[in-house]
Amino acid sequence: MDIKPHEAREAYPIARLIESLESDQVAYTQASTRSLMVATLSDYSVKTQRPICVVAPSNDEAQALLRDFEIFVSGYADEDLVDTVLLYPEEEVGPYHLTSPDRRLALQRMTALWTLAQPAAPRILITTPGALMRKTLTAELVREHSALWKVGDVLTNEQIRAHLQACAYSEVPLVEDAGTFAIRGDIVDVYSPAHPHPIRMERWGDDVSELRSFDPQTQRTVTEVMAIHTFPIREEILTDAHVKHARDAIRVLGADLNYPSKRVSQMVQDLDARMHFAGIDALLPGFYEEMTGLAGHLRPNTTIVLMDRATGYEAASHLEALRHEEHAACLEESELVFPVESHYLSADAVFADLERFQRIEHGLRVIESVEDGVEVLEFSARTNADVVALRKRTGKVEETIQHLMPEIDQWRELYGRICFVCKTRGQVDRLVALLREYDEDPLVLEPPVDVSEPIPPPTGVIEIYQGNLADGFRSELLSLALISGQDLFGHRAGAAQKPSSPSILEHAAISHFRDLSIGDLVVHLDFGIGKYQGLVRLEVEGVSNEFLLIEYHGTDKLYLPIYRLSRIQKYIGSTEGVRVDKLGGQTWSKTKEKVKANIREIAADLLKLYAERELRKGFAFSPPDEHFREFEDAFPFDETPDQARAIEDVLADMCRPRPMDRLVCGDVGFGKTEVAIRAAMKAALDGRQTAVLVPTTILAEQHLVSFRKRCEPFGVRVEALSRFRSPKETKEIIDAAKAGKVDVLIGTHRLLSKSVEFRDLRLLIVDEEQRFGVAHKEKIKQLRTNLDCLTLTATPIPRTLQMSLLGIRDLSVIATPPHDRLPVRTHVAKFNDVLIREAIMRELNRGGQVFFVHNRVQTIPEIYEHLGKIVPEARVAIAHGQMDETKLEEVMVSYVQGDTNVLLASSIIESGLDIPNANTILINRADMFGLAQLYQLRGRVGRGKERAYAYMLVPARQKPTPDAEKRLEVIQTYTELGSGFQVATYDLEIRGAGNLLSDDQSGHVAAVGLDLYNELLEEAVAEIRGNVHESDVEPEVNIPLEASLPDTYIPATSLRLMFYKRFSLSRSLDELYETFGEMVDRFGEPPAEVLTLRDVIGIKVRLRHLKASRLDIGPSSVRIDLLPDTPIEPAKLLDFIQTTRGKLKLTPEMKLLYSLSPDESSKPLATCDDLLKTLEKFVP
Repeated sequence: MDIKPHEAREAYPIARLIESLESDQVAYTQASTRSLMVATLSDYSVKTQRPICVVAPSNDEAQALLRDFEIFVSGYADEDLVDTVLLYPEEEVGPYHLTSPDRRLALQRMTALWTLAQPAAPRILITTPGALMRKTLTAELVREHSALWKVGDVLTNEQIRAHLQACAYSEVPLVEDAGTFAIRGDIVDVYSPAHPHPIRMERWGDDVSELRSFDPQTQRTVTEVMAIHTFPIREEILTDAHVKHARDAIRVLGADLNYPSKRVSQMVQDLDARMHFAGIDALLPGFYEEMTGLAGHLRPNTTIVLMDRATGYEAASHLEALRHEEHAACLEESELVFPVESHYLSADAVFADLERFQRIEHGLRVIESVEDGVEVLEFSARTNADVVALRKRTGKVEETIQHLMPEIDQWRELYGRICFVCKTRGQVDRLVALLREYDEDPLVLEPPVDVSEPIPPPTGVIEIYQGNLADGFRSELLSLALISGQDLFGHRAGAAQKPSSPSILEHAAISHFRDLSIGDLVVHLDFGIGKYQGLVRLEVEGVSNEFLLIEYHGTDKLYLPIYRLSRIQKYIGSTEGVRVDKLGGQTWSKTKEKVKANIREIAADLLKLYAERELRKGFAFSPPDEHFREFEDAFPFDETPDQARAIEDVLADMCRPRPMDRLVCGDVGFGKTEVAIRAAMKAALDGRQTAVLVPTTILAEQHLVSFRKRCEPFGVRVEALSRFRSPKETKEIIDAAKAGKVDVLIGTHRLLSKSVEFRDLRLLIVDEEQRFGVAHKEKIKQLRTNLDCLTLTATPIPRTLQMSLLGIRDLSVIATPPHDRLPVRTHVAKFNDVLIREAIMRELNRGGQVFFVHNRVQTIPEIYEHLGKIVPEARVAIAHGQMDETKLEEVMVSYVQGDTNVLLASSIIESGLDIPNANTILINRADMFGLAQLYQLRGRVGRGKERAYAYMLVPARQKPTPDAEKRLEVIQTYTELGSGFQVATYDLEIRGAGNLLSDDQSGHVAAVGLDLYNELLEEAVAEIRGNVHESDVEPEVNIPLEASLPDTYIPATSLRLMFYKRFSLSRSLDELYETFGEMVDRFGEPPAEVLTLRDVIGIKVRLRHLKASRLDIGPSSVRIDLLPDTPIEPAKLLDFIQTTRGKLKLTPEMKLLYSLSPDESSKPLATCDDLLKTLEKFVP
């Protein structure tokens, strides 16, 4: 890479910008990169001490600007300005959608309004034209309903509850999320968005005696605080006065629109009950005498920055027209809605109002809109396109840095500062380690990157920051080289690369290991089955470290160093009759050999299955082209790393000539449907048809909506066969499918009937295969022979999971949740009226909806009557599979639209319903459901961004069976996002793997445990495929330093175990640093012994690559034991040894001895790492 410093013309007319604004009140600008303009605006605000309001043309652009600005602000405050950046977002739903606004967006909007009402203004506020148009509370109302509680204040429970409930805080048993509170006697926990942590108030009687912030995860104190700030977190404030105002306004509006008095009365009842019901947003103008736009909250000295004014104005005008259309449609549907003018300012009014402020108009379209002779100020700098090109060419960050180092030497002479901004802590640490390999000693700093006072070259130390900057720039005028994480690591930075991702078996091993309890059986690969007795701290040669204690037969004990945890697994299987082994005995090795022999016996059957599968000829789809990439780009969300990998796997399978047979396992709501949509779109673009087979009518309708929304704009026809179609519609769809006019056909088992034919069916997608009957499964199996088959499931049946773990079916696991998704709080409780009422009312009070599952159709009317007595405020509807189809559809539509707020249903809701507003589910007689069913039912809630709750109700006077107790324990334990895979493996444990390949393996699974059995099977499968299975090297590392995760850093033993296991399974430095970065993000800056542990594991990773079995370091030397098959080239090694003049020696036993200097002895980790890096250079 050859960089020519002066290729790009640079310009930074900041003084001219300030001058233009002072004289003309308006300036016009352009910039070569977005990050340069963000830096410019930050610099402008610092130099002028003016707050800035940036108006982005869309919410997505506003979010991107927010991320960029965060690297240029510090958070410090003075009398007039707080050096921070805030987002006032546009709501994703309007008042005529009659649904609840997104809670996260509402919190952001109200936090911004409250901050603007404070004495010191935020330096940067980002918003959109749509957000400026939407009327909201006045600044006076925000101040009036905000509260400041301090030590010494006198506050009763009634006062606290009344204020917080009026401001839309939810009362919960445990405070974990912003906008919630809990009262327990004299202790009150409040999580206000004004604070980074929730705050615990302790009182003596009613006198506030102490205020402390606490960690919502651990519930432990963080620090003492001086005060709690609270303010409304929704725009409707339910005080008596505002409720009365709304009640009167609704009655007047209802009379004007001839709205049915019964429905007006229902709304009034909900208001009197202080419920933030779905659709209350539409009534907002009725609550207040006066409302205002966001501009009414801005200080007079604010500078407005219009980013791409023309696009923003077009978006605002379109929104205005759309809201008028929606208002008219609501009136036609006889909905009670206020006129558009009550909710919105017009686009013209908003843009005219902005002209009273100083303003900067910025963007590529500025030149088109300004008059002749008007000056456009250009800010230009060199982009990092050359760095991006280098990263794409090398493919690996190590090689990118290697090639970049000579250029960095050139940059030193051009710029006073070289700053890297990395997205994750793992990236920061990885970059630090790589730069140190080239004798750099970078500084890791907290933002901001201050551009207001350029530092003249040459550069001193390289600076590294953590932030989410989209792109960087290099400017000699600012004396700054700014390189973003995306420039260096790529857009999917932070996701583990596919080659180094943990295997499916490792995913399972890690998840099982986290749940280890004292007394549980574990399997050591060398010593057999023993009992885990906890983590113990021992001092060896004066150094204290943690060891895992395993107890064997008799009094035998094994103390295992924590970096060797890859050698042990939790025993998964029936523990009945299992005996622990004797340490050093022969029993274990004989048992393993016996199991291996049994596995070899079924090898012939496996080989036959593989051969049949590999020899089958299918249709090889074409590789994705630009049309497919255009379709991908239309996906409105960022794919999670696991989802992106699953999509990549499926597309790769489809492009092969043999038929695809892939299982995609992922939690409900984790994006499996999008994987299926991408596959169907690929088939359609190649002119082939797709059948989507689902177990229920409701799921068919849900998929129809999802597939049409994504595919129809691209000319793909999607249809569904279900009982909701008339006979005439059904015939038309079947005829169209036969003629090839339907690209994607969705349906229940009706698709398997002989009457349904396709012209060119090439892809079969099966959703939740385990819910089909035996006959249907057999039909699916026949179809799978020559078609590409994609199976989607949240909790695969044990046999399916076992087949996938074996590799007989390909498996993709989506274990990473979408951004902002929260785990479902799961409780097992006896049937209790008080609990049921409390759970339902808490959900209804926050504007949500509830599922109540009762799976006996005959007694549903009794439960309906009972719910009416204990929760008379609820609007309950009934749904079950024996209802008339038309009636069922009406009930479901009514629930989806929010007309009813409690759905009393059978397990018909188990699959397919996607209602983000439903966030509480109660499952009656949960002990009668299977584990997969419970998991699926719980998955009906928690699909939005609200905290969801699931209650597993069991009879008050009847004890569940032992197996039912186990199922309930598993479902209550596995609430973490992405835990469907663990639930399935525990189902495998509870039920047994059953007959696999017509050969009962359960005895052999019991002998060694499920994890080891699967590992041995994986080895056998690899051998059958002709792949040489190389036994993994597990190096011993003896460095006399404390290397552990202290309980003061990670208090929970289960989490320490999980991270120990993940560290020990690291197969690359990238994987190690990714795990380390995740840990630091969760638990904060680590103490020295944690950094030492990371470096020891890093040495172990290098030893494994070199095939070295052991490293010992003493006061004067290092010894490395190489294995006979080490990949080090002997000639290169011997040449290097000669250059060390006797400092490095090689013995006939393949032991390397390296003599240490006093300086090297003082830094053993760095010395060992440097030596191993040198040896790695001799590996081809």
